[in-house]
Amino acid sequence: MFRWLSNLFTPRAVGHSPRRAPRLLRARYDAAVTTDDNRRHWANADGLSAHAANSAEVRRILRNRARYEAANNSYTPAASS
Repeated sequence: MFRWLSNLFTPRAVGHSPRRAPRLLRARYDAAVTTDDNRRHWANADGLSAHAANSAEVRRILRNRARYEAANNSYTPAASS
């Protein structure tokens, strides 16, 4: 009569049912896996801090590329001078 109450406090394996054995859950982080498909995507990832990554040389390159895009891309909003 109170079987439902005793079931609340009885430990069970995840995914366990009387007809089949419990299954093992296998999970992973996709970003932590390097495959042939994503090797080029992660090639430029580094461990630099934000300060180190934004050196004067990097800022100069980004500034020049942003100016080029603003001058040659119709979707880039024009900078007001």
